Amino acid sequence: MFTYIIVVAIVAVVVGIVMAVCSKRAQDVVYAGLDKAGRITNIVLVPIYAALSLSCMGIGVFCFPGYADGFLRLLGWIITLFIPLAPLFCAVGLGLSIILRKKGKRKASFIIQFLGLADLLLSFALFFICYGNLLGYIN
Repeated sequence: MFTYIIVVAIVAVVVGIVMAVCSKRAQDVVYAGLDKAGRITNIVLVPIYAALSLSCMGIGVFCFPGYADGFLRLLGWIITLFIPLAPLFCAVGLGLSIILRKKGKRKASFIIQFLGLADLLLSFALFFICYGNLLGYIN
């Protein structure tokens, strides 16, 4: 599980940087107020996403299915594999925000940058709801 979490974190950083760097600004795009607010929000969200993603990856270490077999074990594995994906959703959300802003889609760009926050909240909620039920105890 630890290797999976490290690989997801590395892939997330690479995908986020590639998405931001490889996108090109359209010729006729003029930045307005929402674009400037989106830039500032992106900068503010990067350290917040980094800190919360680390804690989400930390709780991902404690995830493993609590049942020995059957459908509940499959469901436990799905949740176990989803919880540490938070850095990937954060990076993709910020990268898509940059791409959409460069294409002139202000509202979509501003909204999509909060994809990581939605995934972080969902990951924490899944962990705290399922720990001890679908996810086994650490001891």
